[in-house]
Amino acid sequence: VVIVLISMLAIGFVFIQVFRQYAFDSHQKTMLDRARSISGVLSDNLQSNGQMHGFRGFMHFLDTMAEAKVWITDKEGKPVELTGMGMGAGMGYTFESGPLPEEAENAIDDVLSGNESVSKSFSNVYNEATLTVGVPILNPDNSVIGSVFLHAPITGITDALNKTAGILSVSLLVALLIAVGLGIFYSII
Repeated sequence: VVIVLISMLAIGFVFIQVFRQYAFDSHQKTMLDRARSISGVLSDNLQSNGQMHGFRGFMHFLDTMAEAKVWITDKEGKPVELTGMGMGAGMGYTFESGPLPEEAENAIDDVLSGNESVSKSFSNVYNEATLTVGVPILNPDNSVIGSVFLHAPITGITDALNKTAGILSVSLLVALLIAVGLGIFYSII
């Protein structure tokens, strides 16, 4: 019975770790695909100077469809459109606030140099842990004219992991009870 318990705990631990990595990787890949799609649409519609006009309704649509908060910056890294910022800034309203946190500035600089960015960290802007992906917006000459960032709270992913761990725990307990019952039954026979 002890060997069965140790084996089940080891398998359960490995399963949770593998599932956790899969869940984050899958969510990250989905967010990167969405960010690339948004970047493609914007690259076709942004003016060469990176200005956005008539995108307010589109930003609200993006916020809903991307299932994440959307930031769009110009080629200098200044946020031009953000969603999910609450009253006054967000849902397509121009961002005119203080400087962004250092981690946001670093991610924006990285994306504006032509790289894609992925990070899991606490967001001082949204006051929660987020998975953030960023991709450059390229013009037809492949020069960077802005960036798109998607921010999704990690709590949604960790909630799914916690539910999975709960299901696994109940399954392990049931399996242990069955193993003990069978052990007692076969020891009597």
